[in-house]
Order: sequence, then structure tokens, then C-alpha cells
Amino acid sequence: MKKMKQLFLKKCNAILVALLGVFGFSGCEIHGRTEYGTPQTDFVLKGSVENSENKSIEGIKVKLIKHSFVDQEGKEHIFYQATSTNEDGSFKLQGSMTFLPENSEIRFIDDNEVFADKTKEFDWEDAVRTRPGSGSWFRGEFTKTLETVQLTKRTEKTRRKTAKETDE
Repeated sequence: MKKMKQLFLKKCNAILVALLGVFGFSGCEIHGRTEYGTPQTDFVLKGSVENSENKSIEGIKVKLIKHSFVDQEGKEHIFYQATSTNEDGSFKLQGSMTFLPENSEIRFIDDNEVFADKTKEFDWEDAVRTRPGSGSWFRGEFTKTLETVQLTKRTEKTRRKTAKETDE
């Protein structure tokens, strides 16, 4: 009886693998062509960072939040793309996503703790298409230039709070 059950399961398994091969990995047909993968949109995000005296700040980390989720244990996972500002305070992030979300979030972080961290929300509505799509799964490239971001110096109170959070 046990051998028959194993033989039956092996045959079912073989049939399922064959069906998965035929239907699961066949791709998607768009406009008469088979496409593989996922849709892609390239992006370029540019901007600059200054202090309250309108002077450029070099070395500020710039993190574009690409995707985030909270797992079953309540822990947040954030996937981002990062760069740093150059000597004239400007930054440029390039990459690709499956789509450009309505609302995006970018963080500015000073590892030297001279300036307070800042989070800025923005949308891609006014992004300029800098490269056309291919008519199928490549939607093209979009460029967005943010307004100049001004960072303020950290106060002694926020420095102590940050140090205290680090100790915990």
C-alpha cells in the first residue's frame, strides 16, 4: 500500500512539474511578443543641500526610500538607494523601479552630526521624461530635480538625544 501511495505521489509530482513548465515560465504576451521579467522605469533624481546661510554642504548622505514593509514581528524593513552630496552640495541618484510611486520619501543624514537629519516627501508628477519607453515593459526614464534642501544645525539638546538613543 505504501509503495502505491509513493508511486501515485511521484506521478502527480511529475504532472505538476510539467504543467508548471508549460504555464508557469512561459512569460507574458504583449502586443504579439513574449516578454519576460517585470516592467521597469528608470529614474534620475537630482538636487542640492545647503545650510541656513545658503552655503553648500558636502558629505550629506542622501537616501531615496524605494520600498519598505513591516514583517510579522513588527520590524520595519527599508530598501533604499543612497549617495552623498559632493563638494558643491549637489547629489544625483540614478536607478530603476517597477513603477514610480505617487509619494516618495528622501532622507538627508549628516554622519558628523553637525546638521539635523531631514526627511522630505515628494511626488514624481512633474518629472520630465528624458528617454522614451520601448512600448512594452520599459516605460522610459524620468528625471526629477528637487528644490534646494536646507539643513539646520543640531542643537545641544538634539545631540544629547541622539547620543542617548545610540547607547540604548
